[in-house]
Amino acid sequence: MTTKHEAIKIDNNKVVSLLSPDAVRSTPNATHVVVAIQWGAVAIAMLKCSNEENEDKTEVEAALKAKLACLEIGATGQGSISDTSTSKLHGFEFEFFIDALPNGDDVPQTVEQAVSFMKKLPALVANANGGKGTPICYTLLPLSAFKYYLGAIDSLNQIKSIDGNAIEEAVQIFDEMNQSQRVLNEIHEDFEKYSFCITDDAVQNVFQRLQLIKATQTNIKEQLHKAIVDIRHGRSDAQAIFSITRDYHNQSASRTAVKTFINSLMSLWEKINYAAYIQKKGAHYIGKGVSLESKRMKHNSSECYIFFCSWNQPQGLVDNKRYFNSLIEEKKFSCFLVDIDSQPEVSKREGVDGGNRICLFSDGEYISNDCFGEYTKDKKKCLVKCTQKRTKTTEKPNKRVDVDLICPKSLKGRYCSKDMNEWFCADCRERLQYDFNHSFLCDCGSAPINTFQFRCPDPKHGMNFIGFSDNKYLTNLVKQLRPKEINILILGETGVGKSTWINGFANYLTFQTLKEAEKGRQIYLVPSQFTITDSDGKIRDIQVGKAENESFDVGASSTQKPKSYVFNVGKKTIRLIDTPGIGDCRGADQDALNFSSILQYIANFSDIHGICILLKPNNSRMNIVFKYCINELLTHLHVSAAQNIAFCFTNARGTFYRPGDTLPILKKFLGDLETNRGVEISLSKGTTYYCMDNESFRFLCCLHEGEKFAEEEHKNFEQSWTLAVRETETLLSHFEKDVDPHIVGQTVSLNETRKLILMLAKPLADISQIIQDNISEVNTKKDMITKLDARDIDLKKHLMITQIGFETKRLNYPRTVCTGTNCVEIQTLPNSNTKMTIYKTICHGHCGLDGIVPETCPCQELQNCAAMDRSSPSNVVCSICKCSWSVHIHIKFEQIKVNITIKNPVTEQLLQQNLTSKEKQECLIKVFIFR
Repeated sequence: MTTKHEAIKIDNNKVVSLLSPDAVRSTPNATHVVVAIQWGAVAIAMLKCSNEENEDKTEVEAALKAKLACLEIGATGQGSISDTSTSKLHGFEFEFFIDALPNGDDVPQTVEQAVSFMKKLPALVANANGGKGTPICYTLLPLSAFKYYLGAIDSLNQIKSIDGNAIEEAVQIFDEMNQSQRVLNEIHEDFEKYSFCITDDAVQNVFQRLQLIKATQTNIKEQLHKAIVDIRHGRSDAQAIFSITRDYHNQSASRTAVKTFINSLMSLWEKINYAAYIQKKGAHYIGKGVSLESKRMKHNSSECYIFFCSWNQPQGLVDNKRYFNSLIEEKKFSCFLVDIDSQPEVSKREGVDGGNRICLFSDGEYISNDCFGEYTKDKKKCLVKCTQKRTKTTEKPNKRVDVDLICPKSLKGRYCSKDMNEWFCADCRERLQYDFNHSFLCDCGSAPINTFQFRCPDPKHGMNFIGFSDNKYLTNLVKQLRPKEINILILGETGVGKSTWINGFANYLTFQTLKEAEKGRQIYLVPSQFTITDSDGKIRDIQVGKAENESFDVGASSTQKPKSYVFNVGKKTIRLIDTPGIGDCRGADQDALNFSSILQYIANFSDIHGICILLKPNNSRMNIVFKYCINELLTHLHVSAAQNIAFCFTNARGTFYRPGDTLPILKKFLGDLETNRGVEISLSKGTTYYCMDNESFRFLCCLHEGEKFAEEEHKNFEQSWTLAVRETETLLSHFEKDVDPHIVGQTVSLNETRKLILMLAKPLADISQIIQDNISEVNTKKDMITKLDARDIDLKKHLMITQIGFETKRLNYPRTVCTGTNCVEIQTLPNSNTKMTIYKTICHGHCGLDGIVPETCPCQELQNCAAMDRSSPSNVVCSICKCSWSVHIHIKFEQIKVNITIKNPVTEQLLQQNLTSKEKQECLIKVFIFR
């Protein structure tokens, strides 16, 4: 505020008369004369805001202006203060400066105090310096304006004006340096705050550049001070200032140089902003001095996304950051960012490839090494979602097919293409399948087909999932789905490595090289276990998965019952049917049961494309177990299945990927088989026998378990993997293209016939025995009649005859009886030599087991009869008779021996005729023969 203005008029004679040339001479450096003073008071309010939370700059400026507006309005009394503009901003600092503050008054500390102070400022100034206050403005005139009045002075200082352009340039470079300092100060503060993700060198470089600008600014001020004085006194001209500004533009403190320096820090600046962003969103930053493992344990993150990030490697940085942001927002798992610029050793320690990549960590291992890459592939996929809760099933049905359908939106006009698409579940990312029972299924479960909605990647489709509006049309579409399946039956003796071979088979068809398999997600169809000796000489168990169908007991067959393992290769569905090992340590009875269960299981399929018999390549003798395997196989399978048999030599690395000693023995056995049974199975490399090695898959399992190997070992198994891939692809091609699939119905019919014959064997034997007994009795009667004389031949005595037979009483339930030697009794019928087998031991009078074919043994299901003692799984016996379960049968009737007396129609007819004794005798013999 202003109070009083004091001035002198130089054209006033009284004023001119007061001018003193002596005073001018005594101050030779004087250049100007004060001709006016403005009195009053100056008050300055300064608001500073520290933008530590990186709010928008325009918001901060708006808040500052609002605060200052409050001061202005409040001080002038034009309105009341109502300030809500800064409710979202914090960290304001207030400073107040005044040059007319009387003793005893405090400087305001807040905006509200400042407003109150400003209102009473006039009263305060009135009490300062007699009401004038302090000088706040001076008016100067150069001495040259008084030359006329000071003519007696020989020389007056002539003040030169400074070129306006030079002044503008000087002001500009100070503005630039101030701006540079302001930006670098902000960067330096952020660098220190986020030093966990910034190198110490980077922080020091910013500090040194700040110091350089401050020093340059001080130096230029000194240079300009001297140059201006020289110019004013005519000792120099404006070029001195231009020279200073030119030198500035060539220095490291220049705006151009500082901009270049700041641009070099942009990646670090972005890094800090991103670190702040993800921490605000709840993610964890692993920078300098922070352990990834300890962070995971601290946050109990057994399943999490880990972004291995490098700002020094721009490839994939932007895309992975964007995808990582979406994972953070999704909040499905905890998210960690590992700064591999600060900790480059972490990637190697975690077994992850370098560069920018997001990995999925679960239960101690990485199940995905490139989540963004998989997401990119998914973007090109056709996805489905189910509108209702799906039914979870423990096992998928054997008969199913991958779903290939058009997009339903293609039926709604000019939208998507009407091409057939492969569909995947949007939740589990697995292929959608149809179960031929009006349901779609995936790993999430199954649900009716009309509860699914579809989205194809066509840009015209959009982001919405669309269902089929016409359910009948959808039903007709799925009825046209036909599976392209390849069913392969796996057989082999116990210990040959069927489970490992199956796992290897799936991996060899999925990954072309061992390196690909290392980087990819571990694939295992069959849980299995094996033992290795690690690099420290310690024995270590490597276990891949766990399941009830597998036994890890030493000596026992690992696979307990037949089971299918299904995976996809392209558009083909491969089904590997694993079977219990032949030559089980539990004995021949168990082998018989195993073959029975195999035949029952394959009856569920229409075709078997291949039968792989696994062999070890170094057997120099054909053991009984192998012969039993082949003989049983050919006994139960139709002869047409012979063309589908292939022999696979496992662990062939030890025999240079050749069949070894087993091949000659196998050739001889198959030659004898052709001679004795007429079944021809040829042996030729790449068509009916194949050599591969299970060890390369085991090597992969060890790598996934963190076991370390020498480089030379790694190279050996890479070669083994490549050879196994080639053999596996050749084997699959042979089954698919070279031979016709075996029609399982032929084998099933053959076995049903064989089973029927076995079932009829005993009743036919009983009937045969009865016939023989009747013939014996007829001969006896014939001899008796021949010896009779005429007096004894009385046809009336032979009118009634006795026949031996069985009376069957049907039961409405099955009963379990024993057929063992000690549990049956052979009885002779009265008045004859006829013998009958009596089941004297009824082990379970009313057995509740279903699905058992009566009078058939051995029947594996009878092990579950209540009469059986199953305390020893390898030796199930009957608790009633102590015989093996394998000699027990189900019957649904009682077989009772009876003597049946009936009228002989022939004798009755003879009684009505008048015959001689000889004729009666002959007729009587015929009666007994033909009755």
